[in-house]
Amino acid sequence: MATLFDYTNQAWTVDGVYVDCGHPPVGTVMGTGSPAPGEVFQGCKCYGKAHVGESVPSEVVAEMEERERETLWQYARHRSVSRKWGS
Repeated sequence: MATLFDYTNQAWTVDGVYVDCGHPPVGTVMGTGSPAPGEVFQGCKCYGKAHVGESVPSEVVAEMEERERETLWQYARHRSVSRKWGS
């Protein structure tokens, strides 16, 4: 299962399909751990919630995969430099 983030639309995808953002349903009273405890959640305009279940266009998948490769390469490079210098 490949989970990637679509930075253009700010949405998570799983196996090439947009998934729900995970925000609570409209009208949910926010709990004490939220930034606004006691307030009623008014909803979100997240791309993932609006497009849940839709396939990600192939050009967007390619862009996400390239960004993922670049991120992993940068992490590996950082780790090797950190080990070299004892950080």
